[in-house]
Amino acid sequence: MKRYLWFGLSLLLSLILILICFRDTDPREVARALSLAHPGYLALAVAIGVVSFTGRALRWRTLLSHLRPGVPLGGLFSCTVIGFMLSYVLPLRVGELARPILLARREKMSKASVIATVAVARMMDFLTVLLFFSIYLIGFSSRLPVAGSPWIQQMRAQGIQVGWVILAAVLGLYITVLTRDRVFRFLEAKTREGSVLRKLVDFLHAMVRGFEVLKGGRALAVGMLYTLATWSLIDLSILAGLKAFGLPMDFIDVFLLLAFLAVGIAVPTPAGLGSYQFLGMKCLEEVYGIHSEVALAAIWAQWCIAVVPVMALGAILIWKEGLSVGQVGRMLQSEREASR
Repeated sequence: MKRYLWFGLSLLLSLILILICFRDTDPREVARALSLAHPGYLALAVAIGVVSFTGRALRWRTLLSHLRPGVPLGGLFSCTVIGFMLSYVLPLRVGELARPILLARREKMSKASVIATVAVARMMDFLTVLLFFSIYLIGFSSRLPVAGSPWIQQMRAQGIQVGWVILAAVLGLYITVLTRDRVFRFLEAKTREGSVLRKLVDFLHAMVRGFEVLKGGRALAVGMLYTLATWSLIDLSILAGLKAFGLPMDFIDVFLLLAFLAVGIAVPTPAGLGSYQFLGMKCLEEVYGIHSEVALAAIWAQWCIAVVPVMALGAILIWKEGLSVGQVGRMLQSEREASR
């Protein structure tokens, strides 16, 4: 019951955010901007977006290499796409759990270990978005408008300092992961049991403990390279979608937009619906000075590029697996109940 209540609330939040997006805009102008979009760029954006899932599959194979070398790439690609599709259509993002469980079922591997690799991959995604954001702030915050809203002015004034702090945090976390045993032995020896500092150390240890599944620095390094390649493809896909509307943005500009869209898609609404459009439109309007109707049209197109092909391809792949969305949902529910 709680699950359906939560799903209903997330739908309500989506509706509210969509209404806010359309407030003070002319729907006819939004439709007109969509009709004028270049179909070639839109097709290119879709193609690059689908190819980016190959990067995710290659990374996953690297993270799984200590459990079973050479897991078939086709199976990894299929489970990845199905997982994303289920995250879009089932409540509470249960698709995140579907990916590892489907793969463990297919390849007869340890579910707990496969789940750990997915958690590591998600952490890599998060850190890469932060890395791109920090690069923009350090090297390109001067592109931000001088006469923008207060938060833009603050970002322009202190962007370089904030960027360095974020970059140091990202690099520091990776160094901590590589030297975690020595680092946490030292920190635990220097902090008192039950103290605030010890609780902070325990929290950090829990956060990086998932990386222990990699069993060495090589898998971490190769996995991070695949992550950078994947997010570069996602950047190019977004850029192609923006070019379809003639927006004057480049590869680096998308680093900032990516941060907004990543937060939008992570909000627990169905497929990020509403939150993705709201934050993406906010960025295009206030940072890049794009007219509201064109910004809204471009972001709706971008959401469709990111979500619709994955849902269509995921439906085909789950059918090929001989499963249905309902069957996978029940499978995941039983797994969650068994783990309690």
